[in-house]
This record gives sequence, C-alpha cells and structure tokens, in this order.
Amino acid sequence: MIFSLFLSFFIVIIAITYLDWKLWGTIYTPVVVLSWPFLILLIIDFFYIETNYKNFKLNELVIPIWAIGILFFWFGGLLVKLIFKNIKVNRIRLQRFGQVIIISKTNLFRLILLSYPLIILVVFKVYFLLSKYYFNLADEDFQKNLGSGFIAHSILLLTIISIFLIIFFNKKHYKILQILIVVITLILSILYGVKSWIIIPIISAFFGRLLLQKTKFGYKHILVVVFPFLMFWLIYQISLGMNVANNDFIFRHMVNYLLAGPIGFSEHLNQLYPIGSNPQYAFSPLINIFRFIIGETSQDVISSYFVNIPTGFDSNVKTFFGSLYVYGGYTYLLASFLFGLIFYSYLVIFCYSLKKYNTPIITTLYAFMLGLLFMGWFDCYTVLLSFYEAPFLVFFLHFLF
Repeated sequence: MIFSLFLSFFIVIIAITYLDWKLWGTIYTPVVVLSWPFLILLIIDFFYIETNYKNFKLNELVIPIWAIGILFFWFGGLLVKLIFKNIKVNRIRLQRFGQVIIISKTNLFRLILLSYPLIILVVFKVYFLLSKYYFNLADEDFQKNLGSGFIAHSILLLTIISIFLIIFFNKKHYKILQILIVVITLILSILYGVKSWIIIPIISAFFGRLLLQKTKFGYKHILVVVFPFLMFWLIYQISLGMNVANNDFIFRHMVNYLLAGPIGFSEHLNQLYPIGSNPQYAFSPLINIFRFIIGETSQDVISSYFVNIPTGFDSNVKTFFGSLYVYGGYTYLLASFLFGLIFYSYLVIFCYSLKKYNTPIITTLYAFMLGLLFMGWFDCYTVLLSFYEAPFLVFFLHFLF
C-alpha cells in the first residue's frame, strides 16, 4: 500500500512539473521547488527509519494530504496563469537578462553604504545581548531576543541584500566588501541557532543563479546544501567547547533535523494529536499585526505540538502542508490555494521584470520566495512575518536604487 502511494505521488509531481514547464517556460516554479525536496527527503527518511526502527510505521495519510495540498496550491497558480495567459519566462530574454544586468559601481556603493552601518548596529546589539547572557551562544533567551525586534528585521534586510549580491556579484568593484556582507549575515544567522535561516539565503541565491543561467547545475553544487550544515557543525562545536567527542551528538542532531518534518508530521497523525485546532494559523502574521494595532497579545506561530519520533527526538515541525493541515484541518485546502495564488503572482512579477531588463532586485524577491518553499520539507514558513515583510523590503531597495 505504501509503495503504491509513493508511486502515485511521484506520478502527480512528474505531471505537474511537466505542465508547469509547458505553461511557464521554466522548471523553477513554486510548486516544483516545494514538492520535489519533500518527495526526495520523505523517501530517504522512510527507508532510513524502516531500516533502523522495526516498530516504525509511516502514517499513510501523509502522502495524500501532501498530494491534495500540492494540487490545490497548483490550482492557485493555474488561476494566475488563466488571468495572465500570455506571460511566461522567455528563454531569450532570460539569457540576455542574466548576461547584461551588471550592478553599477554607483548603486553597489550605495548598497554598501546602507549595509555596513546596519551591520555595525546589529553587531553592537548582538554583543550587548551576548554579554547579558554571559556569551552563551546556546542560551534560549539569547536566541529568542536575536529573532525579534530591530535585530531580526535588520538581519532579514541583510539576508535579502546578501541573496542579491550572490546572484548579481560584481567582479570588478568592491569584491571584498560584498563578500564580507554575505559572510557576516550568515554568521548572524548561525548565532540565531535556527538551521533553516542558514540554508534559506544560500539556497535562494542558488535558485536565483540557476534561474538566470548564471550557474549550471552540477554535482559540485551538492555543496550548496552541505555547506550550511558544515557551518552549523562549527557553531555547535564552538558552543559545546570544540571537542571531537561532540561529533556524535552533532551528527545525531543533524539526522533528527532531516527527519523532524516528514516523520514529525507522520507521528502527529499516528499519536492522534489534535487536528484543526486553529484554522487562522495559516495567516498568523496578518492576525498578529491586527492584534498589535488594537493592543492585544499576538499568538505564537511556533508549534506547541511536540511529538516523539522513533529516534527519540522531540519534533514540533510538520512540513509545509503538514502544519497547515494540523492547525487548519480541511481548511488547509483553502490556505494552499491562496498561497498558490501568492507565490505564482511573484512568478508573474518576475516574468514582467525580464521585459524591463532593469529590475534585478525583483529576481531576488522571487528567489527568496523559492527558498522559503524549498524548506517546505521542514515546516511552513508562510506563517512567519518575514514572508510578508520581505516584499516591502525588496520594493524599498528597488525604489531606493
């Protein structure tokens, strides 16, 4: 039964990938970037757990819930396509866009003038926070403070700038200054302690370069995924005292990270945890903004449903459609459709930007959104404020330069 579900799911994803390629002229569409990483990781996770834990049973609802969610997400994109029938990625324009767009020395200098004062302010605030928590990088209160307020908004802006700089790296001017912005931003993300925010900027920039054909995919690019884990290994080693004995703990933690989403969702269903407890969860940032305006306490978007997976690890993430289903029940279908509308609208905006040859920052926005979707195998990042904040930051940069 489980293998027939996997086969059916594989066929659905293959069909949608082919249709999107025909409709949009590219394979780098929202549904493709969302579905393939989940399918690949689910297969790996399934065989790993099946091989090492005999009592494990993948809940058979995981695949249908994802398959139906993908279809509704794609239907949202199909509606966008019906509205903008003639819009698609023009390969000739795409190739020319990637070749002719070079950030001028003046605009690059302006971007540097914006970035470095911001970096200095953030570093100063981070240092102050670290001193408050006795320079303990693993302190939960330190990481919580790092992920909110001025620091969090600044790091998001620096993340977008870093993605932009990697995609449109200017080899002639200010090379070291560009590289330093990217490196410092990644270090700040590492300090936050959430692996996803190390992976997202790197994978977003990678998608941006693939999309513009600035980079051709090869086996060496597996390092794009491996690199964030190496960086996180380093920060774990530093926080644990740089000892070879820590490697076993770090390796197990990394394995649990890869299992947390798909297997965490499966175990939520297996252990009969609540379903549909908060249908508003999908749009928590919008609700929290309204609550802030009227002076009410915001609702927490971090899941309180911790389940124990077979490795003994406690997980509270449920993948993209898993989180929408866990909190929304069958309303996750509506949320999936609406998110499909939103993400494919960014694809339309990107397609229009190709006609202008002068809006590279819009490419960064689309690449960032693809990065959020790529992490759908882990959790749903549309419930974070950054999903709504990023477009405003991008358009601010667009009009500024």
